[in-house]
Amino acid sequence: HEAFTVRKGSGPYGVHSGEDVMAALASGWPAYLEDMFAKQGNADGVMRAAAGWDIFFLCPDHALASFERAAGMGSAIAAYDAAMIRIERGSKGDKQAAIALLARAVQLGDSKARGMLQRVNGS
Repeated sequence: HEAFTVRKGSGPYGVHSGEDVMAALASGWPAYLEDMFAKQGNADGVMRAAAGWDIFFLCPDHALASFERAAGMGSAIAAYDAAMIRIERGSKGDKQAAIALLARAVQLGDSKARGMLQRVNGS
């Protein structure tokens, strides 16, 4: 029985020769299947792939693109998460994109996004 999985190699998150690492693959495996999830129209799968890019692979740029992809497919959670990444970045363009993403999340029924949208808009 396998207690944990270690991936060695190159990529967005790699292990240098001779170093030890332990990370839960449970958060990372959906990232490998993102395109398949998208072809299936599985917004939840794409959202989980985005989380994998963020949590396991430590690649916020790829995570943001994947969260936005899932938001476009109808995931309120992904829209909210993408907005939070953009808010953390802090640029004016990111703020405007975050507002649009939060509005999308509200449109999809996310009540948490409604409160955040009001805070970001200053109302």
